[in-house]
Amino acid sequence: MLTEAERQARAEKNARLKDLRTHGSWLVLDPQAPFCDEIDCSALFSEIRTIADDG
Repeated sequence: MLTEAERQARAEKNARLKDLRTHGSWLVLDPQAPFCDEIDCSALFSEIRTIADDG
């Protein structure tokens, strides 16, 4: 059985995942863009690894 602290941690993790999915859904590839920038996603992947390790 989960303790209250574990329930709270799980709820916070799920809220962060939902927020991440929401922001990720806004990303759109624009094939007409005249430039090609690199996006540093290391912080994003670090957060995903942290969440995965917590689960």
